Amino acid sequence: VSDQVKQALTSCKASMNDSQCKKDHPFRILKKQDSINALSQCLSNTIIRCVGEKLAPRPPCPTNK
Repeated sequence: VSDQVKQALTSCKASMNDSQCKKDHPFRILKKQDSINALSQCLSNTIIRCVGEKLAPRPPCPTNK
């Protein structure tokens, strides 16, 4: 893994918080293990998306005012 990716991962993890993650990916907690699985899936998706944006930033969306 390149240093750039490691750096992106570190800054992403630091800026991420799982309550935001839960809000972005709502799921019903049926069993404790299900919620852990869903949350870890959600976090890994967030990290992947976050690293992707760090390595290849997309142009910002136009804001409608």
